[in-house]
Amino acid sequence: MEDPVWQAEKPDCRGIGDIGEARVESNLRLLFSVEDAATILSISRRSVFNLINRGDLPVVKIGRRTLVKRDGLFKLAKQGTK
Repeated sequence: MEDPVWQAEKPDCRGIGDIGEARVESNLRLLFSVEDAATILSISRRSVFNLINRGDLPVVKIGRRTLVKRDGLFKLAKQGTK
């Protein structure tokens, strides 16, 4: 049986359900899915892709996945678009 303290500290890897969880988990993650980025910015998934295509949101491609960089995500949230 696992130690209950360890279970409480283990991050949830199932994804982000709401913005409160996103703030806590954002300190641990370097990359976010497009869906998570949309949740954090309170915009649609399509709007995230528009920001990516314009170069306003830096991403990393890993295989077929598009992952949004943490620094770019929070910079955009703080400053807005060009």
